[in-house]
Amino acid sequence: MLLTSTKAWKALQHYADTHKFLTLHDFNPEVRKQVFTTTACSIHLDYSNQRVTNDTLHLLFELAHARNLPKKINALFQGENVNLSESRPALHSALRAPADTPIYVNQQDIMPDVIKARQTIRHISEQVRSQQWLGFTGEPIKDVVNIGIGGSDLGPRFCVNALTDYISANLNLHFISDAEPSNFQLTMNKLKPETTLFIICSKSFSTQETLYNAEKAIAWLGNKQYMTQHMIAVTANREKALEYGIKTIVPIWQ
Repeated sequence: MLLTSTKAWKALQHYADTHKFLTLHDFNPEVRKQVFTTTACSIHLDYSNQRVTNDTLHLLFELAHARNLPKKINALFQGENVNLSESRPALHSALRAPADTPIYVNQQDIMPDVIKARQTIRHISEQVRSQQWLGFTGEPIKDVVNIGIGGSDLGPRFCVNALTDYISANLNLHFISDAEPSNFQLTMNKLKPETTLFIICSKSFSTQETLYNAEKAIAWLGNKQYMTQHMIAVTANREKALEYGIKTIVPIWQ
């Protein structure tokens, strides 16, 4: 049944239509501050300035239960096949799950692999931030360049923006996200090969634009042997990254 054909939706629609002219002046602000706020996981949400009432919430919850939302949320977190078009789980939540929370896919707990990847990320990060990751001349890394496109660019950019306050003063972060030759050159103009670390980010490790820029990065380094100290791969295709010559790999999954 279509969502808009359900009894719960129609009840919510009727309520919205009959209360659409309400304003916040119709409510007691102090009471709303007490009722329409909540806190969880150190995050405080204040939605008291939205035109919602207890009846609104009741009707929204009725709609959620009518569409089996709690059951579907549980299926997502339990690794069931919620991606119907590809018949696979959608396990982004596993990347953030507590270490002691098992998540089974095809009767196998996937969390040990996730925890191992987190530990790899922590180890690399601590080495770079403490200036123990050294380039081919023995100097510490000063610039980190992420090479990726689409989500492999936007995700890292988001993290950098969100965590700006925690960026090491010794590091500069850069992004190359397309095959426009001048963009690569403009990024590299002020950098030095001996103190630059590249992160090659591609789930398949076959994205043409990303590999095009990776080849340019190798040429810019001046020697393919320097890849070990100056390149990290983030990919689901570990074998292909190893064949390419990158030794340090952070895994992601299909």
